[in-house]
Amino acid sequence: EEAIVRKQADEVKAVQEDAQRDLDIAMPVLRTALKSLDALDKKDITELKSFTKPPPLVMMTMEAVNLLLGEKQDWDTAKKVMTQSDFLDRLKTYDKENIAPKILKNLEKFVEKDEYSPDVVGNQSRAAKSLCM
Repeated sequence: EEAIVRKQADEVKAVQEDAQRDLDIAMPVLRTALKSLDALDKKDITELKSFTKPPPLVMMTMEAVNLLLGEKQDWDTAKKVMTQSDFLDRLKTYDKENIAPKILKNLEKFVEKDEYSPDVVGNQSRAAKSLCM
């Protein structure tokens, strides 16, 4: 019986250490992303809204943002969402800890693309780069 308990304790410890490693990687990324959001201002949002037909990675970024916010994933809706006075606050206060599995699954199509990285997105729009982080 003691051996079973010890084995279970070892398994729990291994899972805990694995989770801590993931957290150690994720937290700096989250802090960077939040800092990027803090750097955004109305001028940056105006830059995004000014696109009549946004570059592909800007569009992809706004589709991902709209997905997270539970909005329709098209450019007209994205522009309406960015017009809302609480747009940046909605992003900053978004509950990152409790994203629905369905949303995470849908986000995979964005994050799995090689070209979808903040630096590449930044070549098309500095504001979109901050949003995609």
